[in-house]
Amino acid sequence: MKVKIINFEEKFVKEKVVSNHKAVINNKFTDDGIFSEKIFGNLENETEYSCKCGETKGKFYEGILCEYCHTPVEEIHNSFNRIGWIDFGKYYFINPLFYNFIERIIGDLNSIINYQLNIDSEGLETKKDNDNKYHNIGLIKFKKHFEKILNYYYKKNSKKKKNLDEYYNLIMKNLDYIFINKLPIYSINLRPAMLKGNKLIFDKVNDFYNKILYNINLIKQNDLLEPKFYLPLLYVSQININKIFNYIINNISGKSGILRNNLLGCRINFSARAVIVPASSDRQIDEIEIPYIAFLELYKFQILRFLVIEKKY
Repeated sequence: MKVKIINFEEKFVKEKVVSNHKAVINNKFTDDGIFSEKIFGNLENETEYSCKCGETKGKFYEGILCEYCHTPVEEIHNSFNRIGWIDFGKYYFINPLFYNFIERIIGDLNSIINYQLNIDSEGLETKKDNDNKYHNIGLIKFKKHFEKILNYYYKKNSKKKKNLDEYYNLIMKNLDYIFINKLPIYSINLRPAMLKGNKLIFDKVNDFYNKILYNINLIKQNDLLEPKFYLPLLYVSQININKIFNYIINNISGKSGILRNNLLGCRINFSARAVIVPASSDRQIDEIEIPYIAFLELYKFQILRFLVIEKKY
């Protein structure tokens, strides 16, 4: 398993080989896990002294050039822009940005990518009858025949569903981005974990990341087996990738989201708030009534202009 390290501020890229599931089993912050200090910076201190690659650290080395990346050791601050990602290698998943659009065209997408190995009483593999032409094919075949499958369901459902043209055109314009084999892991500062006794209490998104890493490691360990034996793990990983995407969207949207709470949870110039009630019968359809104080705030510059400038004439 490889995790690539990126610091967008420094434009520096480096690779490290890791086995990330150990971070969960050992209940420790390890160098090869999703809490890696080498990847995401020092988790305890607000500042640290390091070169760009992180191999040479400490105030003792300040100003000295690192022998690996040839950059000086400087004081740096923990950065929210420092990001790592999980490299899935030859395995691909549906980009969660397009998952819902594909599902709107196809319908029951889960029944296609969720491969289930059906065994009869004698231990032999059997196939269940299903009206869905591409039922139970798994993620690997779905990616291989994606355009063929998409066109099949587009023609089949175009008369039954509205707005399929819009979704279909969007997908066809972005074919290179439909499948991904890398998953970003954003800054630890935005997905905290606390050590309580001998146990780690994770932010919810960390659990999703760890489940994905655990399943991918299992798949790679059994890489020589037939795909049908690890296709269910690919499906479970896809579901967790979707959960990460939905978790992030839910956290930044709505009244309780990060943006609303931290950026918009304050007084804004030239804004007012009032209870909306039906207008009185003498109001026209394009007229509203607003409180007097709200009117003074919203139109104070127009009022000042009238009093100072226009009143002269």
